[in-house]
Amino acid sequence: MQALEKGGSSWWLSLTTPSLPGIWAALLIGRGISVRTMHRIPDGIHDVGRDLDLPKLPSIELRLLVAANISQAAGDLCDILRAVIATLVKANR
Repeated sequence: MQALEKGGSSWWLSLTTPSLPGIWAALLIGRGISVRTMHRIPDGIHDVGRDLDLPKLPSIELRLLVAANISQAAGDLCDILRAVIATLVKANR
């Protein structure tokens, strides 16, 4: 919202929801735009940033919080998650 205002674009908030399917539904019927990563975007939803000359957004921060005393299985899962995320980040640069 700050990037839009800084660029002189007018905007208004039309939907707030914790439901990602709710956001997809609003977008699919052409009732707005949303800031999302490109991960698992459903068919019919498109990146319109360039088409609408929207400002480039900053990168997001992703954190994995891990308890001090976790099981071996939980530690292995953390390692897998780190590897998958690193691969996705490299692929999207």
